[in-house]
Amino acid sequence: MIVWLFATIALGGVCETPTTTDDIVRHLLAAEDAYKALEVEAFTQSVDESRLVLGCLDSPISTDMAAWYHRPAHRARRELVS
Repeated sequence: MIVWLFATIALGGVCETPTTTDDIVRHLLAAEDAYKALEVEAFTQSVDESRLVLGCLDSPISTDMAAWYHRPAHRARRELVS
């Protein structure tokens, strides 16, 4: 429990409104769509929003979702904006 509290604070502080895994899925899907369409601004925004959502999740995510979050398309943000 303490680790979860420290992770939440480190990622985004104490959240006023907890988010759910549905929220992060929505942002990750939007990031993938923007990546495929080579829409740099939309991709960057979706990745940034997924990062904010991650810090406010109301429960731990599955290992599959953690892997999805860290996939190369997510990390491609550096490639698209550099």
